[in-house]
Amino acid sequence: MPLTASIEFPRADVDALFRQMDRAQKDLGMSMGQAVRTAATAVAASIGASTRVAPKHRDFRETGQWSGNRKFDEKRGRFYANREFEVTSLQGGVRKDFRIWAKDKSAAKRDKRVIIGRRGLAKMAWRSAAAAAGLALRGIGTQGVSGSARRKGDQLSYGRGVYRGDNPEAHLVSRVEYATAALQGGPQAVETAFARAARNMERQITDKAMKKLGAK
Repeated sequence: MPLTASIEFPRADVDALFRQMDRAQKDLGMSMGQAVRTAATAVAASIGASTRVAPKHRDFRETGQWSGNRKFDEKRGRFYANREFEVTSLQGGVRKDFRIWAKDKSAAKRDKRVIIGRRGLAKMAWRSAAAAAGLALRGIGTQGVSGSARRKGDQLSYGRGVYRGDNPEAHLVSRVEYATAALQGGPQAVETAFARAARNMERQITDKAMKKLGAK
């Protein structure tokens, strides 16, 4: 019953999650397929909740340089000179600085080169993969995610889930090249994703087991 993702996880944490799957079957009477779905949901929630959504704008600052070519502002009836701004772009953890000219800070913020068009793409890819695998989407919100990222998320993800039969499975794959870099905490967050999922699943099982005992 493979439970895979496009990033690698420590074997000990994977084993911990599988122990909770066994416990779900023994203590709650879940089928193997139900246990796989519950575990996959916990993993998706752990990764999705930890994936950052970029701010609307890239970092930018004035350089102190002014354009020598003055322009006329018809609305205000006066001339003005554009200012130079330095913009920082981070793509997959790689920093790139470039410069633009704008009338003022407000105009610079409206420049398409300053606006991050696909903010939230990494989160949406995990959400789309989870949805395609038939998992609950709790913990993978869409707040702050741009419309283009929502549309592109489907194209850069793959999800599949089979929860019946003797060999249930769940596959979650993100094809966003900076999926790991988008995680809060970076590589360390990747290493603890399965561990967090195992702990969350353990709490859920304990709560349900206690309720089950109380109903008897």
